[in-house]
Amino acid sequence: KLHIDQEQRLERTKQSLATSKKMLSNADIKVLHAETLAAEAIDNKATLLNERTQFLKEKNEAVALALKAEAKSEQLTTQLVMFKTITSAAETERRAAVMAREKSQLKMEKLERELQKLQENSAKPQAQAQAQGMKVSGSGPLKVSKLPESYQASLPVLSKMAQDELEEECTMRGLPLGGALPELRVRLRIARKVEENARSRP
Repeated sequence: KLHIDQEQRLERTKQSLATSKKMLSNADIKVLHAETLAAEAIDNKATLLNERTQFLKEKNEAVALALKAEAKSEQLTTQLVMFKTITSAAETERRAAVMAREKSQLKMEKLERELQKLQENSAKPQAQAQAQGMKVSGSGPLKVSKLPESYQASLPVLSKMAQDELEEECTMRGLPLGGALPELRVRLRIARKVEENARSRP
């Protein structure tokens, strides 16, 4: 009986030992699993840190681009304002030039009409040319002094004459000196035409 009790105790001890080994083995498995999970967590944390670093880098780049775009926008706005100002000034100058051109055109047309009228009147002189000039019918008397023969031989082209040259010939012909270049040219053109008509008459 004592031997049977010892064997039973031994058997129970073996069973307890087997159970302990099994529990220890399960514990080892759980520890290994926990270590695996911890390693994965560390890897995930490192990945998240890398992603966060990349995100911050991209955020900083985006902020820099936004600031650069804002500065460019302000620069373009300033240039646009300057362009509008320049355009407005150019438009004002253009309108002034158009008005001046129209005014000049009207003046030229008036002078051309006067020239045509004087040319028509010069064809019907009221008296023969006198020593220092002649009278022509029309709106009023037009006196044209004779030029020296040497000057008449090579009269310069009016369009190529400077103002001082035009005024010099006007003085030689006894014509008024007032007015702009177009007026001086028209005045001399009329005088030359009258003189030419006078020379061509018998």
